[in-house]
Amino acid sequence: SRVLKPGGIYVYSVCTFSNRETVEIDNWIAEKYPELEAIKIDGLPESVIQKSRGYLVAPGENNDSMYFLILRKTL
Repeated sequence: SRVLKPGGIYVYSVCTFSNRETVEIDNWIAEKYPELEAIKIDGLPESVIQKSRGYLVAPGENNDSMYFLILRKTL
């Protein structure tokens, strides 16, 4: 967080859908870095579901699973 300027964007992305690497990381970030607020994305395809403050792209025929969380520094 300290390397981001106010208004800066941080993207956390992993190619997994386990809670340990998605929701638990998001919870840790929210607790440790309250100045990072999640950016909500509207209009995503049905294959992308919200999980915690981030989004999960379910595995499909042509892709692995993926989780991403987009954060903005508020202070």
